[in-house]
Amino acid sequence: MSYDLAMKDTSKLVKKQTLGNGKKLTLKSTLPQKHTSGKTYILADISGSMSGDRLHELKKALHTIWRPGIHGIAFGSMVYDFTQEDIDSLRVTGTTNMLDALLAGWDDAASHMVLLTDGMPDQSESTILNEVGIHTDTPIDTIGIGHGCNNDFLQRISEITGGKFNSVNEPLMLTEVMEDLLRITEVGTSGCINL
Repeated sequence: MSYDLAMKDTSKLVKKQTLGNGKKLTLKSTLPQKHTSGKTYILADISGSMSGDRLHELKKALHTIWRPGIHGIAFGSMVYDFTQEDIDSLRVTGTTNMLDALLAGWDDAASHMVLLTDGMPDQSESTILNEVGIHTDTPIDTIGIGHGCNNDFLQRISEITGGKFNSVNEPLMLTEVMEDLLRITEVGTSGCINL
């Protein structure tokens, strides 16, 4: 079943998902990491510069890593909630509204975020870093895709929150990097992986 992505108010962007028996979805049974009892959000950049191989590899990576308990937020100019069934419907659009994607994750009490982007955010770096500094209890792993990223900025986001920074110069490596991030056994250790 395919779902059309619809624009949603960012303050009520991500709905809580439950199993048929009403229990909360978690990563506890699938991922050996400290934050498995919480919510992991994948924040996926779908701005115009993600066209071609970048979008293709993003979709491939999302299909590979998707597990129960993962929540998706796609962001271009607007911010969209997406599920596993929506992955093939993701299309590039607009600019890079990174701040609203982060706010949507924080608003829904994400316990861990993985931010994937290939470009510069619409908002100033200082504005985003100020918000990140307010939400240091949520580790943010960042993945800079391609050569055009401001990797220093993305690394700073991860350092502030105790996440990991990754630079993926070749989109083909995206799946491997995302799988490695979701196998992390210790939260709060900053690091850098360059591929």
